[in-house]
Amino acid sequence: MKKVLLSFLTIMTILMIGGVKVSADSTQSEIYRLYNKNTGEHFYTSSAFERDSVSKSGWSYEGVRWVSPKKSATPIYRVFNPNARGGDHYYTKKQL
Repeated sequence: MKKVLLSFLTIMTILMIGGVKVSADSTQSEIYRLYNKNTGEHFYTSSAFERDSVSKSGWSYEGVRWVSPKKSATPIYRVFNPNARGGDHYYTKKQL
């Protein structure tokens, strides 16, 4: 799981540093990033409703970070750990 998370974070870093302009067509989803200054956590979602809800609860919206296919042979799962300070999200391609 650490390898998957590290790969995921590496790709995100490359996209952010490169200043890549992203836009989605009808077969793609925009991936939004938000930041919680209290916990230092970044949160990713393809849902505009979730983006807006989380933003209203105090997270800072940082924009679209990349686009992804709406359908894929390799799904990405988001897991939430409520026991970590402030909660914590993990992203993995392995179903738990």
